[in-house]
Amino acid sequence: MKKVFFGGLKNHWKDYILVLICGIFMVTIIFLSNSLSDCLQWIIDGQITGNAEESYSFFDFSITYLLLVFMMILIIFSYIRKRSYDYVLLDVMGIQKRHKYIFIGCEYLGIVVISILGGILFGAILSEIIKIELEKIFANIIFTEINYGFSPFRMTIIIGFCVFGLLFIVFDEAIILNHIFH
Repeated sequence: MKKVFFGGLKNHWKDYILVLICGIFMVTIIFLSNSLSDCLQWIIDGQITGNAEESYSFFDFSITYLLLVFMMILIIFSYIRKRSYDYVLLDVMGIQKRHKYIFIGCEYLGIVVISILGGILFGAILSEIIKIELEKIFANIIFTEINYGFSPFRMTIIIGFCVFGLLFIVFDEAIILNHIFH
């Protein structure tokens, strides 16, 4: 059973990489939006943002987040459609539901963990570049280093897990629907 599952994953590695890249892109944008909001708030107020500003930045970028979730839903549906034959083959071979859910859960958990960690990494790198450029642009207004604090990390992890939790529900339902129609 493992050979069938991992063989199918090996055959569709390009699709898996595409899902990972889109997940990393989504988390990177979430991190960038939060860190940019905090950097601009630092420039305006000269301090790290509080909870009120965090929720404000979330609502400022909520349409962007919705578009990113929609992109991930489309990518995941495409991925499931390509992997559905492997899932059906596992059913035909008589795999227990518990083992099937473990395989699919580990596959999705890999997507979540790699996307969040990769997105935070790329987001932090890009945020530092943006922060340096903002310090150059506003050099005559601010006299201290811009600091975006821990808020972007916290908000990215919270939003990331919420989004991937919702995507898991869509992912699970799409797999069930694929089994019904095959």
